[in-house]
Amino acid sequence: MQPSNKIVSILWRLTALIALILLVVTIVLAVQAGNQTITGVAGQIGGPNPFVYVRDEPHGGGQVLTALRRGTDVVIIDSAERGHIIWYEIALDDNSGWVPSAAIAIDQ
Repeated sequence: MQPSNKIVSILWRLTALIALILLVVTIVLAVQAGNQTITGVAGQIGGPNPFVYVRDEPHGGGQVLTALRRGTDVVIIDSAERGHIIWYEIALDDNSGWVPSAAIAIDQ
């Protein structure tokens, strides 16, 4: 016995509605995940340069506090976005400073 065209049509609409709901939920969760701050996470200074400047504010014009060599272990204590660049605040010996996220390889 084959289902009627009306039942098939209802099932297709229900399937489309469920797919749309799942898509919306996925997008909402992706946006929320992107807005999560990363804190207390270990990482290392990385990137193509042999060192990276640590700044007092999360932007390229911030005063340079120190420079860290590639491979230096760090702990991320905060994050901020400035001009489409994510900056990580890292713990220093007695202070903290900011580096661009591209300069940090987060430990998995």
